[in-house]
Amino acid sequence: MNAMAKAGQRVPEYWGGNDSNGNPTTDPQQILDSGLYMPIGQHKGFGLAIMVELFTAILGGGTILNQSEEDSGNKGEYTQTAISIDISKLMTLEDYETRVATMVQMFRAMYSDIYIPGERSARVKSEIVSRGYFDIEDTLINKLRAVK
Repeated sequence: MNAMAKAGQRVPEYWGGNDSNGNPTTDPQQILDSGLYMPIGQHKGFGLAIMVELFTAILGGGTILNQSEEDSGNKGEYTQTAISIDISKLMTLEDYETRVATMVQMFRAMYSDIYIPGERSARVKSEIVSRGYFDIEDTLINKLRAVK
């Protein structure tokens, strides 16, 4: 969202959010300023977001939602959760992979510009491996040189 705001781009409608008056917008800066992001998947996405927040922030003892570190008393304490599911207890791996591939095809049919989680990272990693190196911005190099 920040990168798109800096580039002066609009966010896709399915990212969406509201401006400070509660009106829908695709202007990332208005969404950032208001803090009124729309949940992915509408009501179902909202339910999933609550579940993730319960598993991470609540059970992990971290900051809740957009709570400031000062309000939470948890300076610098960000939390995360890992969930492990044995797919073979629910279906065969082949069935799972087929169903996931079908889901990805359905997403792509609906939204030609959609990225599947991990897709951009995999593409970047592949480019780095094929090049044999990765670029580091000069500002980071200067910061690293300043560390003693």
